[in-house]
Amino acid sequence: MTKQIVGSLYVAAMVALAGLAAWPIYGSVWFILAIAVSAAVGAGIAVLALLVKWNGWLITLLLVAASYMVAVAMGVPEHWSGGTIVPDGLREAALGFVTGFKDLATSPLPVGTYRNLLVPAIAVFVFGTFVAVRFAFVTGRRAGYTVVAVGAMLAFGLLFGRTSVSSPLHLGPITINAPIETAIGILGVLGGMWWLAWRARDERRQAIARAAAATGIRGAQQSTGAYLRRTGLAAAMVVVAVGAGAALTPLVTNSHTRDVIRSTVGPEVAIAQAQTPLTGYRTNFTNENVSSVLFSYTSTGTVPSRIRLATLGAYDGESYRVDIDAANLYQRVPSRLDVSGTTSTVRFEISALRGIWLPTFGTLESVDFQGANGPDMADGFYYNEKSGTGVVTGGVDEGNSYVVTAAEPRATDLVEAKSPGANPHTAAPESLITWLDQQAVPSTGAGLAEAIDRLRSRGYLSHALLLPEGDTAQWMSLLPDYAGFQSSAAGHSLARIDAMFTQLLEHESQVQGITNASLVAAIGDDEQFSVATALIAEQLGFPSRVVVGVRTSSDTLPACDGDCVASDLAVWTEVQDASGTWIAVDVTPQFTEPIDVESRTQRDPENITDVLPDEVTEVAPPDPDQHESDDSAPQQEETVDTAVVTSVMRGIGIGVLGLIFLLAPFLTVLLAKLARRKERATAADGAERITGGWDEYVDAAVDAGLVSPTIHTRQELAEEYATPAGVLLAAQADHAQFSNAVISEMESDEFWEIVAAERRAITQRLGWWRRVRAALSLKSFVRQLGKTAERGKRPTRRARSTS
Repeated sequence: MTKQIVGSLYVAAMVALAGLAAWPIYGSVWFILAIAVSAAVGAGIAVLALLVKWNGWLITLLLVAASYMVAVAMGVPEHWSGGTIVPDGLREAALGFVTGFKDLATSPLPVGTYRNLLVPAIAVFVFGTFVAVRFAFVTGRRAGYTVVAVGAMLAFGLLFGRTSVSSPLHLGPITINAPIETAIGILGVLGGMWWLAWRARDERRQAIARAAAATGIRGAQQSTGAYLRRTGLAAAMVVVAVGAGAALTPLVTNSHTRDVIRSTVGPEVAIAQAQTPLTGYRTNFTNENVSSVLFSYTSTGTVPSRIRLATLGAYDGESYRVDIDAANLYQRVPSRLDVSGTTSTVRFEISALRGIWLPTFGTLESVDFQGANGPDMADGFYYNEKSGTGVVTGGVDEGNSYVVTAAEPRATDLVEAKSPGANPHTAAPESLITWLDQQAVPSTGAGLAEAIDRLRSRGYLSHALLLPEGDTAQWMSLLPDYAGFQSSAAGHSLARIDAMFTQLLEHESQVQGITNASLVAAIGDDEQFSVATALIAEQLGFPSRVVVGVRTSSDTLPACDGDCVASDLAVWTEVQDASGTWIAVDVTPQFTEPIDVESRTQRDPENITDVLPDEVTEVAPPDPDQHESDDSAPQQEETVDTAVVTSVMRGIGIGVLGLIFLLAPFLTVLLAKLARRKERATAADGAERITGGWDEYVDAAVDAGLVSPTIHTRQELAEEYATPAGVLLAAQADHAQFSNAVISEMESDEFWEIVAAERRAITQRLGWWRRVRAALSLKSFVRQLGKTAERGKRPTRRARSTS
């Protein structure tokens, strides 16, 4: 009965600890009720299974049926409150066991009682508690499975939880990172070790009591010194394991983020590997692609002013990328999101568009994927509410269609915007800062608008470095009154932006003082001018980001009306004012006023040269630092992606530290056994070396799963083990202990050689997995804790001959 009581208390404590670990996932009182009921049902079925001795299949069916009943009763509370428990609630409860874990890993936290996301917790705690109680009440080695079940329940909360850790705990000069996660891990490990130690000691005590009752022989009381040594060894193992975890935790959690399941099942990996639409922007203006229909749309209401593909908020000085962090994640979309304002419904159909980026608009309310592959697209769809963009991890293909209902926010004039005074995220090129200082505009919305207008009017639109050989560029014919081709390099790194503003500064210095001189000098397209505008906005205190998409209406700029071709693709900059509103700003440079070559040459009479034709005067050699995009088909990037490398290295580091943490207890066991063996083999007295060798032989057998000595004599034990020289070892150990003969060093060395051979004979009987278990087994240490005969003590004749 003591075993059942202690086991129940241990399982109850660990269920409570597992509930604490999973609390950040749900954050609802209903979750506490659900796991309490689940644990009670699991424990009840475990007790029933021990009492009635039913077939395993019947118990399994009962467990599944009970889990489903709990899921219906506790896992879909929204259907109970809405009166839709039949049939919707019954269906959602069943689906929760199949899709609930994946949905839970990709839903924003806390999920509360949303849909059927309580069902995974119910399944874990019903089955986990059943296994834990079932094996806590049995005898023998199977009691260890209780710890495995408890570990699974603890892992649920830690693996499906937040990507960020708990706030550091400051205790005077000491700072503890991730205190909650560290405490849960340490308590789980200590609880499991205590349970295993208590069960082993309890079973040994009962075995000794049964032997004493059967034979009337009681062993001598062990000495205090031996007890302290063995207890100290066990305590040292615990301290090493816990200390390793405590020491590694600050290193692993120093960034206050952690890798959990939701870190890998979401679209982050697909986004990191995908080429951004900005990097491949120039490829849309090649003769092969310029007229290709990317996608089409039809609207039953108001047509949105802009349709976006990707919102890029992270700039590392080389390229703009999607901003993904703990507060800016792409997540699954419930059936409907809450939006404010007037909504529009637009149907999209994909044609030549490829990649993971899905055309959307405004603030998403719902999306309905149609067609035969609609379910697959819905399964791979993730949405970022902050950026207003969506991705399909499997990519889009021709013929894909879907319907988007969204609310378009009220348009705000940039002139009326107020600067939040934010600090720049990227150090802008010195040339840009110098040019902006020369404009002398205030840090207001009007000042930013004036700076952007000047930049666009002094820029010149060009989508190519070179014209197609023997052909004309079709994109030029699409621009009315285009003044003539000018060469421009692709890319949007800081080096490319610096070259553009250097051109502006040099030209302005050359034409200074010339009446009616043109200031047009910067050559590029939306790719460069959007990034330049974003950097200017940051210098004036406005947070900024770059958006790739299409306009649906414009008097002077490309726009699509129904069928969006590649040449309609545009890039614009969005800036955030003090109210938090994002304001779209067009950045396309002008293309009707050409470069004023004559004014530029007049400033350098000492270096008079022949004026070259317009089509080659402003050829800007490609920047050697640029490699993000070119004017032909997309090529493989040759540079190393520092963000990916950093992420990989961090993952490897965390994996190595985690591996060290996991292996620390096992290494401790192996080192403890080696230290014990060395101590026995190098004892000062020859008789002690012999008896120590016998103990090493017995410990190897016990760890391998053979019988542990209770009232056996050495001869009886050797016969039980049935090794080739076991009986010889028993005889020599008895002789060394009871004959008072002097044992030479050569005799003890020969004895230990036989012991080594016998240990190998024992392990050769086992499979590889059982050999590993034997090497890491703690049974021999437990045996020493309960030993009744002490080295150096004068026991009775009967006790001397026992092991």
